[in-house]
Amino acid sequence: MKASKSKFCSNSRKMLYTGIVLLFCVLIEVFFHFVLKMDIVYTHLFYVPIILAAYWWGLKGGLITSILLGLTHLLPNLLSSNHFSSSSFFASLSRCLILILVGVFVGIISGDRAKFERELLKSKKELEAGSKALERKVKEKTRNLSILFKVSKVASSTLNLKIILKKVLNVFMLIGNAKSGVVLLVNPKTAPFCWEVKSCSNFDCPAFKLINQRCWEIPEVHCCEDALNNIGSKLKVCVNCDVFQEAELVPYASRGLSENMLEAFSTKIKDSLCRLAIIDRKPMVLQRYQKKSNKRNHKANIEGEGFFGVPLMTKEQLVGILCLFGVEQRVYNKEEIGLVSTAAEQVAVAIKNAQLYSSAEEVALTDDLTRLHNYRSFQAKLAEEIERARRSNHPLSMSIVDIDGFKQYNDNFGHIAGNKVLKEFAALLQNEVRVYDIVARYGGDEFCIIFPETDKEEALETAERIRFSIEKYKFPLEDIIPGGLTISTGLAAYPSNAKSMEELVLQADKALYRAKNAGRNLIRTAEPLNTDDLLQSK
Repeated sequence: MKASKSKFCSNSRKMLYTGIVLLFCVLIEVFFHFVLKMDIVYTHLFYVPIILAAYWWGLKGGLITSILLGLTHLLPNLLSSNHFSSSSFFASLSRCLILILVGVFVGIISGDRAKFERELLKSKKELEAGSKALERKVKEKTRNLSILFKVSKVASSTLNLKIILKKVLNVFMLIGNAKSGVVLLVNPKTAPFCWEVKSCSNFDCPAFKLINQRCWEIPEVHCCEDALNNIGSKLKVCVNCDVFQEAELVPYASRGLSENMLEAFSTKIKDSLCRLAIIDRKPMVLQRYQKKSNKRNHKANIEGEGFFGVPLMTKEQLVGILCLFGVEQRVYNKEEIGLVSTAAEQVAVAIKNAQLYSSAEEVALTDDLTRLHNYRSFQAKLAEEIERARRSNHPLSMSIVDIDGFKQYNDNFGHIAGNKVLKEFAALLQNEVRVYDIVARYGGDEFCIIFPETDKEEALETAERIRFSIEKYKFPLEDIIPGGLTISTGLAAYPSNAKSMEELVLQADKALYRAKNAGRNLIRTAEPLNTDDLLQSK
């Protein structure tokens, strides 16, 4: 609108200037002819409006203006009675023709100039448009690189899985301008075993009878032999497999979602809202989404507008999916989808690394047989709890438990049967203590229990309940052992019985020794240490 207005003003000024010059020239002609009584005026002023009109409006403007000025020369002679015999008539006619020729010549030249200017202006506009498009692309590429750098920085900032997922979710929500979001990870342990689902008996398959891993996590499974040379093909086979579809997606990080909604998202892959994104292995966009919970006694229905599902995949396997809700409803181009996919692959690698680190850390601090804390973990946990008890001025108790008759059981029935007893015994201990109590395997058939914020009397009650539970439990073949399998327990408390971690362990160990010597299947509490014991603890 502004451009057209300025153009109109420009044309108006041109017409005004040309009209003023024309009027001036006509007035001079009238003045010389009627006032000074001269037949012809040999002035070059008449070329000015012709050149102006031809320059501004091309051939048409030059021709009209030159004809008009030529008529001003011819009109006086045409009005006279002997105009055809007068020499001034022919002079005026020749002057008129010269003016017209000048108007035509300048108009033609001006037309070529105007055409050149239009082409130049068009080229300028195309150049500006190309420059702006290039600038937009550069800005878009810079933004994409910035996003990838930010995601990579966040993903590599720590090996703590929950912190990574929380930070990554915040970044993706900022990118997609989403109102809420959740990161769902595949829980392999919830999937059935492939040899059971497919009734497989291939003993040569590395996944056969393997209980710690699932088939899609193992590189060379026999059911994917045709796709072994192509990782992408193997991944395609795995995500469409019934075994993988039975695995559950578990929320690990969320923002802006209620507990009911998170519960509804914790479902099998085959029932998930993101199932198509997982099967197609590429981001999925929905203008409107709706998900009803299939769980019993659960009424959460999820529905809304603007859903974006991003599979989190490494080159070898799918580890989870990131869901964004309330995103902008528009068509996302290939570059945007590619950017999200690249960023998601970086996140998936970081998740896999964090999971491997967590598994390695768990192996380093967990007893392989009983899955309890090992001796190293026990030492670290006990030091932490004693320091916390010291700061908060709360009591802390600890017991050492030894299985009576276990050596004889092991000698009679072998280590396999003994290991089975140890597993059952560890499970019994876990069931009898509180959630925040710490159970560890101290070594061999000895176990330790840490009771945070518990005095000696409360810990003694729990120890007695455990002793009674073990006494009543029937372990396999234990009737052959005289007295069966029971436990002896030594109990000590901080700070009433000890002032340091070493003293506390020594007190509990001394109490256990007294329980063993007193006849077994007994509990003994700590007594004051003598000088030799104190020197030993130091």
